[in-house]
Amino acid sequence: MFVIPLAGEEGLNPLIPHPIEIVLSVVVFGLLFFAVKKFVVPNFEQTFAERTQAIEGGIEAAESKQREADEKLAELEKQLADARHEAARIREEAREQGAQIVAEMREQAQAESTRIVDHGKAQIEAERQQAVTSLRAEVGTLATSLAGRIVGESLDDDERSTRVVDRFLADLETIESAHAAIGQDLFAVAGVLRTEGGLRRAVTDPSVDAGARSSLVSAVLGGKVGDDAVTLVASAAGQRWTASRDLADALEEVGVVATARSVDARNDRTDRLARELFGLHQTVQGNPGLRDALSDPQRSLADRRGLVRALLEGKALEQTITLAEQALAGSHRTFSLALEAYERIAVDVHGESVAKVRTARSLDGAETDRLRAALARQYGRDVHLDVVVDPGLLGGVRVEIGDDVIDGTVASRLDEARRRLAG
Repeated sequence: MFVIPLAGEEGLNPLIPHPIEIVLSVVVFGLLFFAVKKFVVPNFEQTFAERTQAIEGGIEAAESKQREADEKLAELEKQLADARHEAARIREEAREQGAQIVAEMREQAQAESTRIVDHGKAQIEAERQQAVTSLRAEVGTLATSLAGRIVGESLDDDERSTRVVDRFLADLETIESAHAAIGQDLFAVAGVLRTEGGLRRAVTDPSVDAGARSSLVSAVLGGKVGDDAVTLVASAAGQRWTASRDLADALEEVGVVATARSVDARNDRTDRLARELFGLHQTVQGNPGLRDALSDPQRSLADRRGLVRALLEGKALEQTITLAEQALAGSHRTFSLALEAYERIAVDVHGESVAKVRTARSLDGAETDRLRAALARQYGRDVHLDVVVDPGLLGGVRVEIGDDVIDGTVASRLDEARRRLAG
């Protein structure tokens, strides 16, 4: 129970505020309440609204980003699946192409093997002809002796012996001229096949029966070239060729073999053919004007062949001139490369190897014979020497036979000494 003191009582109660203070407090509180409600609360509400809107907008943006990320992920997964399918398809195609390439290479290898075998047969036949020629000489001598015994008189006198030798030489010259004619016929056929694409494709088309191709060759060439050449080309056309141009290249090579076979084996003329081909090659290499004239596309083939014949006629074998003229129209890229290839064939036909010899000075006859004999003992067959003088070697000899190199030059020894000193 509160007791309100009277005005007249002694002193004031400190717990009871003064009425004026109460009034002032109420006024101040009202002013503060009005100020807070008027100014502070709206700002707080606006701040809260902005914060709420920002949070809600961030959530929506995050959800939008999430949806975009999900879409991108799905698209990437689809692309990855497509890439896997494409990789599988490419692997399958590569496997099929690999199998096809292997089959084609096997077929090409078989065709090349057949071509090599055929070429070997042709060489064997040529060697057989040479053996027959040699045998005829022996038979002539034996027949002379036997006939002398039968008729009771000697046929060894000069007159009768001369007749026997003349008959033998006539047979030999007939065989040589036959080889030369076959070589020229094969060169002519190779030239026709290179210029007449339709004929070349017709006689090498693997889809056409081999007999039909051979018959076509006989029908086209019959009466235009020798029977032996027709038979050889018809047989070659019946074979399977990797590329249509290979037939013409093979006929050119066989033509070179036949031409080399036609060279008389007497008086070392077989070695002379190789020497003349090598000498012509060196002449062309050392004469830029002549080299340019022989390779000038503005000059006709007949003009260039006339130049070769004018250069060699009366100075070289007819076979050398024939091969030089063919080198202008053959399968080789340049005239010089053709001469090198023809020389190798000519040497190989007669059972020899080609040795490229480089010396600082010219070798005399005795040195040449000594070197040839030493190489023949080393390699077990006769060796044909192509000698080139190179003063830069300073001294000694460098010999190249196939992949073998025998270097005994002073220049190489000096280089070796320099390397050792530098090391």
